[in-house]
Amino acid sequence: MNIVYLGWGHHIHLRRWAEYFAKRGERVTVLSLTPPGSELPKVRMIPLVCARRREALLKAEIRLWLRLLRADIFHVHWAGFAPLAAGIGHCPTGITAWGSDIYKYPSYSEQVQQSIRNALKFARFVTCDSYDLKSRIAEISGRQDHVHVVQWGVDTDLFRPGLDTTAWRERIGIHGATRVVYSPRSVNEIYNIDKVLEAFARLTYFRPDTVLIQKYYNADPARLQKLQELAARLEIVDRVKWVGEVAYEDLPALYNLADIMVTVPHSDGTPMALLEGMACGVPPVVSSVPSVLEWIEAGRNGLVVPAGDSDGLFQAMKRLFNEESLGREMVVHNLRVVEQRASQNVSMQKAHLIYRRTCSP
Repeated sequence: MNIVYLGWGHHIHLRRWAEYFAKRGERVTVLSLTPPGSELPKVRMIPLVCARRREALLKAEIRLWLRLLRADIFHVHWAGFAPLAAGIGHCPTGITAWGSDIYKYPSYSEQVQQSIRNALKFARFVTCDSYDLKSRIAEISGRQDHVHVVQWGVDTDLFRPGLDTTAWRERIGIHGATRVVYSPRSVNEIYNIDKVLEAFARLTYFRPDTVLIQKYYNADPARLQKLQELAARLEIVDRVKWVGEVAYEDLPALYNLADIMVTVPHSDGTPMALLEGMACGVPPVVSSVPSVLEWIEAGRNGLVVPAGDSDGLFQAMKRLFNEESLGREMVVHNLRVVEQRASQNVSMQKAHLIYRRTCSP
């Protein structure tokens, strides 16, 4: 099978799909709208030279590459890019929605809404990572028979409990019996990192042995500075460890370093950070957004708080530190959930079946 992807070639979500199918022996090409980053084994990365030019030129370049590559499947990652595939006609086109591309749909202009709506309606297949997203896509496109829930998939051979965290402890400067709260989402406003900082500041009065690890990949410098200034006002500068880009293979040990994980956005699909943390045995505190609640049952395998509620977040973190047996029970449950519902092999086998059906006459 000859698969051509369109999207952000540097992004781990797209790279997971491409790498998986390349390892299966499929011919895989990524048409990248950004500098594609490091090479992937057996994957051809093609930066689109018209990515920052007029849409008509970009469409023409995409059409040319599809003709030259003789694709069997053209798979667009991110619904906002799907209109670029409209009318190409060289091969069946599929779309993977990532979350905010659908949740932000009401804020788009009527012209953009129309183009996305048509692209979703006439795609041969659409995938998404939650049933909530599926229902939103059905509302927009007017159909759901071609929409499939397919997770990005966690590599459970890589993301697992019990990994050595020594290198991370030395890198960040964490010593002894220090306890760790890990906030793996970026500093974009939607993720409520200001509320995470406020809640953590209160936690340090009860648990002065804690530190917060806060990711800030792809950060807006002004937003990052604002949050760092907030940390200074809250007098937790020495308790917050800011971590930027992390190599994919280094992520599992970072999760293993954590005693608690927090991800509390206002809006979300199914966050890979949540599933990866669950696979590594980290009890989660999450916000009550529909896609996340498809995975987390409050009190059983995680604690749930309203998005933007710093007091609720503080109380949840405090409870997990005070009731360690509860956290251990959550870990046991979550390892089973990930293996059954979120492993990469299970998810990509489902995607492979969709591809095969799409290519069948």
